[in-house]
Amino acid sequence: MSGRRSLRRLWRSPYVVAAAVLLFASGLAAGGTTLASFSAQTQNKTSTFAGGWIGAATGPLTVTPSGYNGALGWTPATHGLDGQQLYGLDNGTSASCPASGYASLATIASKTTNAYTDSSTALDNPRSNVNGHYVCYQLASTRSGSSWTASASFPATVLGLVPTAVSYVGNPLTTGSTFTLSYNQNVAYSGGTIEVCISSGTVTFGSAASCTASIGTLSGGTASKSITCSSSSVTVVNSTQLQIALGSCPNGNGNMVTMSGGPVTYTATGTTVSSSTGSAPQCTTSLCQPQMTSW
Repeated sequence: MSGRRSLRRLWRSPYVVAAAVLLFASGLAAGGTTLASFSAQTQNKTSTFAGGWIGAATGPLTVTPSGYNGALGWTPATHGLDGQQLYGLDNGTSASCPASGYASLATIASKTTNAYTDSSTALDNPRSNVNGHYVCYQLASTRSGSSWTASASFPATVLGLVPTAVSYVGNPLTTGSTFTLSYNQNVAYSGGTIEVCISSGTVTFGSAASCTASIGTLSGGTASKSITCSSSSVTVVNSTQLQIALGSCPNGNGNMVTMSGGPVTYTATGTTVSSSTGSAPQCTTSLCQPQMTSW
């Protein structure tokens, strides 16, 4: 009798209970001389543990603008997937990507693919509507015959040809002064010599006869006087920059223009400036209007 009581006390011992819990939590069950291993991944394939079974793509997750398109790069997952699915959303002028509302853009059959250029009209039709908009992308790791997925999100990226900065050298402005426009991708210029009109604090790159812009305008601040530089040159430098050099401005110190005040905003116009890939013209949304704080 005392032996049975000792055995009952042993089973009630917290140390024995803890050992039993540890044994079953480890997924090991003794059966004769064989130990069988159980895991959620191998035995519960219809469970909701999708994120643990299928891995998601990892970084760097990059989007590089190319014309109207986005060239994506990533490191594919190595666990559980046999394909990948790309989704996208034109998010307008918002850089905050939502969790839902994405359109299916492409099925990527290979699980090892690590790059893809999106040109799908499922994102925008026509595709040119994406110019100057934030685009959000998600990439899902997939498994045939299963609804499991594991998704990775790319950073919101403005697609199209985006002017990103403007700068100048020379104030007062006169022959030899330069303006530099920087872009988010390689740029091309299809026009020739231009006239630059400076009047009432606005600098117009284009036709001075009517102050009509063929490239764009800088507005903000004030000018000491109005002049026309009738033979100004346009050159692509460093692949992603457009340099405008003022030429044939009126001679003499009295004809120099002093600019002051600000901020100064660049607004693109026309189609003479475009991306060197895809011929996307400069975008004109609020995301495509770089500023200088002052002259």
